[in-house]
Amino acid sequence: MSLNQRISPSLSENIQLQQAPVRKQAGFTLVELLVVFSILSILVGIAVPKFSEWKDNSAVNAATMALFAKYKQARTLAVAENRPVRMVFDDVNDIIVYDDNKGGICSYCKHLPLNLSQFSPSLALIINSNLITFERDGSATSRTIKLGIDGYFKCITVNRIGRAYIHDADSAECLAL
Repeated sequence: MSLNQRISPSLSENIQLQQAPVRKQAGFTLVELLVVFSILSILVGIAVPKFSEWKDNSAVNAATMALFAKYKQARTLAVAENRPVRMVFDDVNDIIVYDDNKGGICSYCKHLPLNLSQFSPSLALIINSNLITFERDGSATSRTIKLGIDGYFKCITVNRIGRAYIHDADSAECLAL
């Protein structure tokens, strides 16, 4: 006896085959994708210039802090070794090196020049003298250096007693350059 014969006729007549409902394909329509891509392109269009500006500002800030540290190092070296220490600014190569008054390079720092182009190739350096000398007592000739890219500037001023200060572009010392 087959399976169909075992099922009573009354049950087999009541069972109706039900078809599964037809489902839509899951996904996004072309219009939805176009809306999302247009919103993303607007956001990218806003973010890229701001990122570029942030990157330039960060390069100026990093170069300023590195130069500030070199100033402090030169002053400390002058006091510690009881001799004048010069910082020479090479405009051609954008390098700042230590140099003593005798023409020899500082033995501690000769392998540590500050290359400003490592921060950004478009970094501008505006100085009123290519040389600053820290004397034995830590004093120095007053100098102001202006670092900047595309209108964003920071200044470092060294006063007569050899202390260095960082200023924003709107300070009187920075505007004088």
